[in-house]
Amino acid sequence: MPEGCVVGVLTGEGATCQAMRDGKDRLYSFYADMTGYRLGETVCVCGAEAQMSFCQQGTVIEVNHLGRTCPGKAE
Repeated sequence: MPEGCVVGVLTGEGATCQAMRDGKDRLYSFYADMTGYRLGETVCVCGAEAQMSFCQQGTVIEVNHLGRTCPGKAE
C-alpha cells in the first residue's frame, strides 16, 4: 500500500465529515465528494494527517486520493 494511504470501510459515524474504520477498528474522518460511494463500501483514502480540521473525529485525513483501490492498482 502506498505511504499515506489507509484502506477502510465507510461508516455513518461522522458528524460533519465522512468517517471510515480500518481493519484495526481505528476511526478516520475526511471531507471529499462521496458521489457514487455508499456506507459499508471499502475504499482507499490517501493524504496527510490534517493539523487542523472541522471534522473533529478520529484521525483526520487531508484527502488527495479517494478510490475503490489505492494509487498504482487497477480501479
